[in-house]
Amino acid sequence: MPRNVRNFWLSFTVDGRDSKLESGPTAQDGGFQGEILIRREGGIDTAVVLRGVAYPDGSLELVVTGRNGDEVVGRIKIESKR
Repeated sequence: MPRNVRNFWLSFTVDGRDSKLESGPTAQDGGFQGEILIRREGGIDTAVVLRGVAYPDGSLELVVTGRNGDEVVGRIKIESKR
């Protein structure tokens, strides 16, 4: 039986939860964007933004930006061998 193989898969373990938070795009060329939020000085801030991008040539990129969404903190690009 064919399986849907996702290009990205997110899996988080969080204290106090019995199950993991897991998901991925439904299409093999899909992407994702997520935010990690923190409480700071009585408010809620975005600590980092995670973005997964699938390019037409088959390569994948994971980009981590700072709280304003404009400062790139890290970037990983994986070239496809398709």
